[in-house]
Amino acid sequence: DDVNTLDQLNALCGSHKWFGSGSRVIITTRDRHILRGNRVDQVYEMRNMDEKESIELFSWHAFKQASPTEDFVGISKNVVEYSGGLPLALEVLGLYLFDRAVAEWHCVLEKLKRIPNDQVQKKLKISYDGLSDDTEKEIFLDI
Repeated sequence: DDVNTLDQLNALCGSHKWFGSGSRVIITTRDRHILRGNRVDQVYEMRNMDEKESIELFSWHAFKQASPTEDFVGISKNVVEYSGGLPLALEVLGLYLFDRAVAEWHCVLEKLKRIPNDQVQKKLKISYDGLSDDTEKEIFLDI
């Protein structure tokens, strides 16, 4: 997952001979150039989720239904826009905001806007810090 150097790829799967017949190795990377050469049989490029898909994913976690409740439609769109359609961010934020008042949502969104978009770890830390006990925090870290 998230292979970003050729050295990592070589250490993990330097040759087809390393694996038994019928084996499948799935490599995720943001750098398609790492996958060049004869060691990769097929490349699948993920597409970004559109706004409708993002709202639905977020809503399943924030509201336990396919779309936001009436009072939360606008702010849900703001959260989705801010997350950039990243599924993990949508799930984590949805779980974090579940069953909270709209005022709390605005507060969380303001905190998130102060964190640069490229610092996802800091964004997720806000959700982590909001967990109430060590068991929830351990589960969050496992995920």
